Amino acid sequence: MILQSIALRNVFRQKRRSLLLMAAIAFGAFAITLLNGFTTGVEINAKENLANLYGGHIYIRGIETLASGTRIPVIRNEKPLLAALADSGIKTASVVKRTSIRGSLIMDTRETPSTIVGVDWDVESLLKDRMPLIAGSFEGTSRLDSIIIPERTARKLKVEVGDEVLARLTTVTNQNNVVSFMVVGIARDTSDYADAFAYATLAYTADALNLKAGEFQSMNITLPDVATTDADADALYKALSAKVTMAARQTTATSASTTGSNAATGTSTTTPGSAPLGVGMMGGMGHGGGGMGNPAMMAPTAGSAEIGTKLYSLTTINEMMSTVTSLITMLDTIGKTVFIVLLAITMIGVGNTFRMMLLERVREIGTMRALGMHRGDVLQVFLYEAAFLAITGSVAGVLLSFVTGFAVQLFPMHGVSSLFLHHGSLSYIIDLGVAAIASLSMIALSVLAAYSPSRRASRLDPAVALRSSN
Repeated sequence: MILQSIALRNVFRQKRRSLLLMAAIAFGAFAITLLNGFTTGVEINAKENLANLYGGHIYIRGIETLASGTRIPVIRNEKPLLAALADSGIKTASVVKRTSIRGSLIMDTRETPSTIVGVDWDVESLLKDRMPLIAGSFEGTSRLDSIIIPERTARKLKVEVGDEVLARLTTVTNQNNVVSFMVVGIARDTSDYADAFAYATLAYTADALNLKAGEFQSMNITLPDVATTDADADALYKALSAKVTMAARQTTATSASTTGSNAATGTSTTTPGSAPLGVGMMGGMGHGGGGMGNPAMMAPTAGSAEIGTKLYSLTTINEMMSTVTSLITMLDTIGKTVFIVLLAITMIGVGNTFRMMLLERVREIGTMRALGMHRGDVLQVFLYEAAFLAITGSVAGVLLSFVTGFAVQLFPMHGVSSLFLHHGSLSYIIDLGVAAIASLSMIALSVLAAYSPSRRASRLDPAVALRSSN
């Protein structure tokens, strides 16, 4: 304890240099922890926002081929799907049905393209949570012909809550149709990737698409934990294959250019319209659903199902967000690079500062040696000083990152893609494991950086040190 007491006294005795060292170490721990917290928040927000947009984490779609060759995206009987879901044993947070209209919204002489997603408002709580309204309320969705449109669409059409708008669309059987909607809400533009998305009631959009009562186009499953998506999808696919005809899965590891095939062949396929309804692949997302268009309008391809055959496809959120995954991977790589650079800078700074400190304390070292302190004791004193400074600095840096992160969450972020935001703000996620790793790394490297100059100081000859002018 004597050596630790001497080291602690020296830390307080040289306040200016101690504060500078602690500040350098604190900045390193602060930057690493803060960057990781926001990177984690960006990843979670992206997945939650996409899950909201897609209506879940796993998507089942049905496709029929008519005698005309038209492929209709439709699910007429949900019982075998629900039975397979029960047999799979996976846990679900919610199971929702959706339809999608790709067409145009019209008000007087003004017209703008839009994708209208049909939802069951009674069960889509996640959608309500992630879609703040600037006008109107969700109470209006009790109307069968209700529609909630995004702010940008409202500006283009110059409509307000209570106005009636027309929607021009093509049904699943390639017939032109026009239906009217009552605007009951205007949603804030919460996403760059879905500004042209509007939401209406499931039954009304199904009827507009010429589907019968109870029919829909996509069954979307939300999981309690997005981390289990791939494993749960595999289990569900196996259960579905035992009850219905399944198209082979198109996974992220499969080439997107492979041709269609039967699930029994074991060959991966690209199933037309396999993305969640109204949404194209992330790489091509934009206004109007990323250019996917109405799946019913797609021409049949080689290897398509026989006429009248019901073919089902299964995709997951992980298969839909390759662009986002690449961006998150890039952010993670940047974070790791910054971590390494900051560690190197801290190590160099601590080493140089200790050299300067020890040059100024040569006489002090000589006195300690003359009073009988061994070389190892001198070395330990300086290493304890480095450890005290590193512990104090790293803990202060981590705590400051927590405070800063929570403070940043309070302010809206303009100019940042809202795909990565929660209600317009960044999310800061505390990862105590990363904070501990950052702190321990800073402490270990600070002590290591101080070792060489401390060892050199401990080997000074007492007589020479006492004659020093420092």
